[in-house]
Formats: sequence, C-alpha cells, structure tokens
Amino acid sequence: MRQRQGCDEDERTVLGIGMEDGNVKKNLFDISDLTNPVEKDRYILQEYWSEVMRNHHMFLLDKEHGIFFLLAGQNGYIFSYEDGLKIVKAVKGNAVRAIYIDDYLYVIGPEEIKVYDEDSWKKVAELKLD
Repeated sequence: MRQRQGCDEDERTVLGIGMEDGNVKKNLFDISDLTNPVEKDRYILQEYWSEVMRNHHMFLLDKEHGIFFLLAGQNGYIFSYEDGLKIVKAVKGNAVRAIYIDDYLYVIGPEEIKVYDEDSWKKVAELKLD
C-alpha cells in the first residue's frame, strides 16, 4: 500500500458539499486562518442530488490514495483532492454504497457489485446479484 506525503495539509483543508443552481457542488477550503477561510477549488457536478447531504454514510474518504467517493443521482463518482478537485472515475448505474478493501474499491448496487483497482481505476471484477 502507498503512503501519502504531506498529511499536515489535511488539518488545514476542509471539503464542503452542497448545491448550486440545482447541481451538486464540492468546495475545498484552506482554513489555515480560521477567521478567513479561502476557497482553494470547486467542482460543479451535473447531478441534481447527493444523498450525502442527508446521510454522511454516503461519503467515503480514502486518505491513503487521496481520493473520495461520492454518490450523486444514481451514480458514484471518484474524486482526487490532493491537487484540487478532479474527477477520476464515474461509476454509472444505481450505485447505493461503496467500500474500500485493501487497494480496491467495491461499488455496490441493487443488481451488481463492481470492483475497481485503485491504482489504475480499471474494473477488475463484477458480481451479478440475484
């Protein structure tokens, strides 16, 4: 497993998730000066809703790989946050949960589980559920 460098930045950075003009918005804020937070980056996702705004379990952070997984609409999105907010992978179709196990991301839907390698983001397995 890889180790991240520069973990001190985590203590000075806050990720915000909300809505803007009917779309899901993510912001990174530098809070080095708590009296004057500074927006470092933003990303508007063309999705109408994210369940994370009602249920914090729908957000999944992986500090080791510098990414987070966000459910929005019926899809899942993997974002990198180390050098600003960048979409790494979109997982289309009825994602309802996700979990990291070792260096793999398991995206769980009502009909299937998809497994992605966190180094290449290629799908390495798929299990159909009956």
